[in-house]
Amino acid sequence: MNYVYNYYEDTNTYEKYEAHLSSPNLYIEEKRNENVTGNVRVNYLNTFADVHTIDGFVGFEQNEYKESFLQGKRLNFPTGALEEISAGDPTTMETYGGSAKQARQNYFGRVLYDYDHTYMVQFQFRYDGSQNFPKGKRFGFFPGTSAGWTISKENLCRTSNGLTT
Repeated sequence: MNYVYNYYEDTNTYEKYEAHLSSPNLYIEEKRNENVTGNVRVNYLNTFADVHTIDGFVGFEQNEYKESFLQGKRLNFPTGALEEISAGDPTTMETYGGSAKQARQNYFGRVLYDYDHTYMVQFQFRYDGSQNFPKGKRFGFFPGTSAGWTISKENLCRTSNGLTT
C-alpha cells in the first residue's frame, strides 16, 4: 500500500491519503524517411535565316521515397530510473512497425517551331512511370500539341492597287 500526505499550513497538520500509483512505463518510437530526387534537362534554341526558330528541350526525373517506423512499449518498470525497454515487464511488451516505398520516373519534352513570329506549332510530351498506375501499365504516354498565329503580322487589308491601308 502507498500513501501520500498533504500538509495544511494553516493548521500545521498532515492528512494521510491512500495513493494509487502506477509503476513507470516506457514507450519508444523511431521513424526514418529517405527521399532522393534526380533530374536532368537539355535545352536547344536556334534561329535560321532570321525567320525559322526551333526551341526545345528534353528532360528526365526520378524520385524514390522510403519510410519505416518501429514502436515498442513495456509497462511495470521497477523504477523510473531505467530507460532500457528490456527492463520492463515482458508480459506487457507491445511492438508495431511498418514501411512504405514510392517511386516515379518521368521523361518529358517540348519542341516549338516558329516561322517569323507569325506561325507557331508546338508538341509536348510526358512519359510517366509511377506505382500509382496499375501493374503491367506502370508507364503512360501523355502528348499534347498547340498552334498559334499572330494575326497582326498578316497583311489582310489590301486595296485594289495592292497597297495596304
